[in-house]
Amino acid sequence: MGRRGRSRRRGRGLTLIELLVGLAVLALLAGAGAPAWSGWQQRARLRATAELLAADLRHAQSEAAKRHLTLGVTAQADAHGWCLGFHAGSDACDCHQPGACHVDGVERVRRGADHPGVALAVGVSGGTFWFGPRRGTATAGHLTLSLADGHAVRVVVHGVGRVRLCRPVGTPDHGGLETC
Repeated sequence: MGRRGRSRRRGRGLTLIELLVGLAVLALLAGAGAPAWSGWQQRARLRATAELLAADLRHAQSEAAKRHLTLGVTAQADAHGWCLGFHAGSDACDCHQPGACHVDGVERVRRGADHPGVALAVGVSGGTFWFGPRRGTATAGHLTLSLADGHAVRVVVHGVGRVRLCRPVGTPDHGGLETC
């Protein structure tokens, strides 16, 4: 084969049919993967929200010990949505009311509206976790965050102050969390 035959093959490129077939295959793959991608994003949002709430609870615990005072975290989930309100003192606060939950004059509220698609169920006596100033003690309880597809993550607070994440029994496996 001469020099002329090689140069024609090298500069050939794609035909219109080859391009259309490639685009059709790409569209099929993208269409099949979109629901899985959306589900993955929701589960990632669920896990991130659970980790954020666990960090908030740990922070309240450390602030109680550092300041030598009792700090509360009131959790509410109702028709208005869900929220967590942080406060000092012995009275719970209504985190749905602006300015009701504050520490050192600064409002401290975590709202469910900032975490779309994530529902919250409160499992603590009186709806408030109390963190004491001595030895990191806390009111035992949990917060269960869930998605409409059944995935759930639970934030558990033990009486000795340990805060951990787990997956409620009977819910789909989610990121290797142990069951609780």
